[in-house]
Order: sequence, then structure tokens, then C-alpha cells
Amino acid sequence: MPSSDSQPAPGPPVLPFSLLAGALVAQQVGSKAVRDALFFAQISAELLPRAMMLGAVLSAPMVLLASMALTRWGPRRVAAGMLASSGALFVLEWSLLSNRPALAAWLAYLHVVSLGSTTISAFFSNVAERFDPHAARRASGQIVSGAAIGGALGGLSVSALARQLGAGPLLLGLALINLLAALALARLRAGETAHTTAPVALPFARLAGSAYLRSIAYLVALTGFTGALLDYNFKTQAALELGHGAELLQLFAMFHTGTA
Repeated sequence: MPSSDSQPAPGPPVLPFSLLAGALVAQQVGSKAVRDALFFAQISAELLPRAMMLGAVLSAPMVLLASMALTRWGPRRVAAGMLASSGALFVLEWSLLSNRPALAAWLAYLHVVSLGSTTISAFFSNVAERFDPHAARRASGQIVSGAAIGGALGGLSVSALARQLGAGPLLLGLALINLLAALALARLRAGETAHTTAPVALPFARLAGSAYLRSIAYLVALTGFTGALLDYNFKTQAALELGHGAELLQLFAMFHTGTA
């Protein structure tokens, strides 16, 4: 009979990670819908390509900085810090919306584009940090299910509240979700390992030395460019058909729910 010493040590509970994944994907879907609706209401469709390009330019250094920060301080601290920063930015955008709506729309667009996906990636790095490979394989199904349910609930909630509340209160709601998620993540300490300050190799050096990675990078760039063109065409046509009111926000909420 195997001794009790051969039993694997219990890992951290999965439920908190599932709930956090659901909350983060819900706010990501909602923030994308509010971002797009605000931009079309306060700016114009003609400036959307410029905003998309500027957002892409800001995202690249954000990813590099996040990668170095993850190595130095660990995913829990980095993800919690990014969530807190995102919540503070949502509050700032809400405060600007009444007096400087164009500035609020620009800030919301660039904020969501540059921080949104990077924050989600930093959060999911916690799974590899907290669970051993076998436990991570078992836990990933529950965590991804929580993320999928959260994405659906986020889009449906924004769609249902679009007519009653409008973009301003939704910005405050997104800020609250981000700040609560940052607080919850900061309290999840069990299982964290120490981090060193070893230098992080820049990805460009890896790309230069691997033909396979370069091929994947070209494919990602091509599909990203194609997706951007389709995204621009869809959103401009939707704005022409529906105007800039609650119906457009509802459509964007359902669109981002489906793509999430």
C-alpha cells in the first residue's frame, strides 16, 4: 500500500481563479463595447484607423514592459497593479466625460487597447505560477469555463444596461470590477514563488534566430491586419445604420461577446 507521503500536496483552490477569470473577461468584453460606442459618439469613424494604429504602437512597449515586470515581481503583483491602474483610468475617463468627452473617448480607446489583453495575459500567468503542471491541466478547464461564462455575462449585462445607464455609469462599473479584482488578486498569496531580477531576453533576438517563430509572426501580423480591416468596416457600417445611441452600444456588446 502506498504511503501517505506519495500523495500529491493539495494545490491552491481553483474557484477563486475561476471567479476572477470570469470577472476579468466580463470587464474586458464590456470595456471593448463601451470603448467603441464612446469613440463613435464623440470622435468620428474617419479617425478610427488612426486610433487603431496608435493603440497598436502603444501595445508593443506595454507587452515588453509587462514581460520584464512579470519576471521581476511575479504575475500576482503585476496583474493586480495593472488592474488597479485600469480601474483608476476608468474613473478618470468618467470624470472627463461630462466636460471633455472627446478626450475621454480617446483615452478610453487607447487605455482598453493597450492594457486590456496584456492584463488578461498577466492574470493567466498566475495559473502557471500557482499550480504544478498536473494540477494546472486539471484546473484550466474550470478556469476557462469561468472566463467563458464571465464573457457572456459581461456582454449581456452591458447590452441590457445600455439604454438605462449609458456610457458614463458603465465606466464606473468597469472601474469597480477592476479595483475589486485587483484587491482579490493581491490577497491570493498561497503558492507564490520567489522571483529573481534576471534580465529578460528581448523577443526580437528570438525571432531573428528562429525561422519557425518568424513564420508564426508573419502569420499573426497578416491575420491581425486583415482582422483590423474587417473590424473597421463592420463598426463604421454599424454606426451608419444605427447612429451613436444605445442601439450601437448594444450591438457592440453582443459583437464582443461573440468574439470573446
